[in-house]
Amino acid sequence: MGKIATTFLPSLIPHIIGIKCPDPTNEDAQISERPVSQFRFEAAWLFEESCEATVRRLWSDSSEALPGKLLTLSRGFSHWYKDLCRSKKASVTALQKRLEQLYDLPVSDAILEEIMGVKVDLNIEADKEEVF
Repeated sequence: MGKIATTFLPSLIPHIIGIKCPDPTNEDAQISERPVSQFRFEAAWLFEESCEATVRRLWSDSSEALPGKLLTLSRGFSHWYKDLCRSKKASVTALQKRLEQLYDLPVSDAILEEIMGVKVDLNIEADKEEVF
């Protein structure tokens, strides 16, 4: 194995596969009892418009070596995904609330048209949810 592989690979492996493992170059190292949360990039995230910008921002904001950049990316994506889920939930809730309001109004062509529009938007959100 080359010098680069023996120098960086032991510290890089836990960040790539998301588990805590001892440094093979340190014979006194112990495996931590505390589990490390495992990061997994979901291919469905690529359908989100903000994904590419998030990758670029997280990558360029980190001035660390590759293992640090990967850790920064995993943490950043975890926050991004939580915010995305929160935003989607708020959007669906607002659409459902609007639909309830429309059902309480007297029937007219304009109201029926808006009901159909809101239902289409809810279906689009549901389809996106299936991808995730």
